[in-house]
Amino acid sequence: MLPLMRTVILTMLGISILAGCASPPIRSDYSQDMQPLREGKHLDKVWFDEGLLKVNHYSEVQLGIVQGLGISNQTNITIDEAVRWLREATLSPGADAVVLSTGGQGQIATLELVITELNPGSTAARFWAGEFGAGHAWVQVEGKLIDANNHKLLAYFVERDRKSGVATLRNSRGYDSGPGLIHDIIEDIGRKIKQEIETMLYVQVR
Repeated sequence: MLPLMRTVILTMLGISILAGCASPPIRSDYSQDMQPLREGKHLDKVWFDEGLLKVNHYSEVQLGIVQGLGISNQTNITIDEAVRWLREATLSPGADAVVLSTGGQGQIATLELVITELNPGSTAARFWAGEFGAGHAWVQVEGKLIDANNHKLLAYFVERDRKSGVATLRNSRGYDSGPGLIHDIIEDIGRKIKQEIETMLYVQVR
């Protein structure tokens, strides 16, 4: 009975689910009036002011505002939790505010982060057809790098990631794997953000 139900579900959802898996970053209120973006080294889409980054030497990046925008609390996960996870994933180990630092003299840039999509998906759908994209958890994070002194915009980026939990066998009936998947996605995004900024500024992680 179970194999038959699984086959029916996969047949019904296959085409639409596969199309959804390839979804690019979604437009949000945070990204209004941004310059054309290009593919980043580590992130989906980025824009940065090459002129300002060449002229100025930024020896440190500090974490500023981290918040949710246009999202709501989800089952077994709140915006506050997601924001806390993103802060922890982005900060250098043991640091209160430092994201990246060369340890030398130079100007300071401030990193602003916004979660614009928070969707833990469906554990039941992942259990039945997660390998086909059903019930996947999605997170989108956008951010701006700003000169801490004159508040000029140095960079903007967006990353939208998903996870199914299939490879890790997280999904099972009676267990909500959504919060764990969201935490994993946010950790991955935090790492990618640091790598992308490091590439932009040529600074080393402290």
